Amino acid sequence: MKSTSTAEAISAQLLALLPSHLEEAAVQSVFHSSANLLWQGQLVTLLDDTRPLYPCAARLSSSLPALTVGEPALLSREGIFFPQSEHTVHFARAEITSLSLFSPCIPLQLPHPAALQALREIILTSGKPEGFAPLLSLLEDEPISLPDNPYVRYAAQRIPALFTALRQKDAKAAAEAAYSIAGCGIGLTPSADDFLCGVMTAVLATAIARGEEPEGLALTAAMAERAAPRTNLISAAFLRQAAKGQLSSDVLTLIRTLYSRVLSLRLPSAAMNVIAFGETSGTDILTGIYFGQKNLSELGGNGIG
Repeated sequence: MKSTSTAEAISAQLLALLPSHLEEAAVQSVFHSSANLLWQGQLVTLLDDTRPLYPCAARLSSSLPALTVGEPALLSREGIFFPQSEHTVHFARAEITSLSLFSPCIPLQLPHPAALQALREIILTSGKPEGFAPLLSLLEDEPISLPDNPYVRYAAQRIPALFTALRQKDAKAAAEAAYSIAGCGIGLTPSADDFLCGVMTAVLATAIARGEEPEGLALTAAMAERAAPRTNLISAAFLRQAAKGQLSSDVLTLIRTLYSRVLSLRLPSAAMNVIAFGETSGTDILTGIYFGQKNLSELGGNGIG
């Protein structure tokens, strides 16, 4: 029996990539509130109405249709058709949304001096400590009582090399340091990968605030391309998107709130929306943003490194 769904939002990046005529794809993975299609080596994500919009994704106005891994699909700028179930997802009414950090709608500025400490406190009091949040204890002098784990202890020995490379604008060394921890940790997107996404986001946000976008992009591109082959397909896609400044809508809102000369009262709620993502992914992303910005802000002056 034929059925339809309507997308309420679609990332501008995805719409620009999609072909004008139907092309073959296949369902790569199915979860409770999301599904991924593989099309010409590119992951295309469908989200239900409970999720924030992701890069290269469309969010439906309802729950996901019943899909099975491996089933064929046909996609175009008009929508996606699943021949096996005769289900069609229509894109015609979807709001086209840019998820690019480089969107000019809100210029980024270096954070208010108190903003990083506020973010740190939110991670400590409301974050999920099973992932990489214990780095707040392992990499900082101030003792705190967060339960660590073998993954974060492994990464903590290697992360300082990443920070050194970023300060020195050494793309090759940054790439090797990212590779050394990629794929490490719990979750569908391992904690280290989420942390790296956060670090790259901070690198790019700082570069934008300082007018040094090319330098920032050179660093993040090298990091993602070296790290991505060491993890799974879904996590690798997130790394490559973050390296280009393509972020989920909740992370993008957090960045626009954090990177302001004014300490925004909206920072706690924006951070909590990120924390709500996944088991530990949101907390791990915030931890990466915190350490990435802290590492770069210690330089002072106008340069990234």
